[in-house]
Amino acid sequence: MTRTAAVYTSRTDSAEAGRDLGEQVRNSLGSEPPDAAVVFVSSQFDYETLLTALDATCHPKIMVGSSSAGEFTGEQRGEGTACVLALQSTDIRIAAGLGHGVSDDRANAAREAVSSFNGLGTHEFPYRSALIMTDALAGHADDLVEQLTVATSGKYQFAGGGAGDDARFARTHVFHGTRAFTNAVVALELLSANPLGMTTTAESAANAAARATEAAVANLRGGQPGSALVFDCVATRLRTGDAFGLELEAVGRMLKGAHFVGCNTYGQIARADVQFGGFHNCTAVVMVLPA
Repeated sequence: MTRTAAVYTSRTDSAEAGRDLGEQVRNSLGSEPPDAAVVFVSSQFDYETLLTALDATCHPKIMVGSSSAGEFTGEQRGEGTACVLALQSTDIRIAAGLGHGVSDDRANAAREAVSSFNGLGTHEFPYRSALIMTDALAGHADDLVEQLTVATSGKYQFAGGGAGDDARFARTHVFHGTRAFTNAVVALELLSANPLGMTTTAESAANAAARATEAAVANLRGGQPGSALVFDCVATRLRTGDAFGLELEAVGRMLKGAHFVGCNTYGQIARADVQFGGFHNCTAVVMVLPA
């Protein structure tokens, strides 16, 4: 069984925003700490202050994420905000890793990021996926995805994106625990006995996220969606303005009411069984977790 909480805050003080997110998670999931929390945060915050307050309030066992260029859930969206998808699961085994020096040595950064993965040494779980967030301004994201594929022997599907900074294109960060890092990549391993849905599409903005969600739900092979992570290009949000909300409404319909959290990114990461490219631009990427 997997339980999730999708929460969002528009508080402007970093510590208050972190506490608000943590209290919402605790109110939704109860006093038992989440197995993992995925966090997306506007560059207007002090990241480590927010992450520390969030950690102190709901005590996630694993916390990863990135800075972003627009944040949203199925209920709310905005800029200069923060959101979290928190998970409690008896069906999904979760681990996280951090790789350094993306601009200098992608192969080493990839090996570091997956060094904590449990699925590399066991065949217990047939479905292996990972959320990947990288410092977009470190560059070389396409090669990084290739190196992650090599480091995992091609056994994992990936979804995620390049961290943003509210379209300033000055400095982007990834999160591991309560720390924020530049020139780095963070990886969240998700091992499951049931398939996770994952796909990308480069169709028109009005249809891209909805079609990607529809395909990702179909990849559950009859399973019901429990929650989702959604990554869409910052250029799509800037170009479509308020119409971006219509895209998110379509995602919600395809998820049949399941929680989702996401952000606008500088490039999107998707590598599944039938996809050869790993790093994309102006696309929508959706990872659906089974109920």
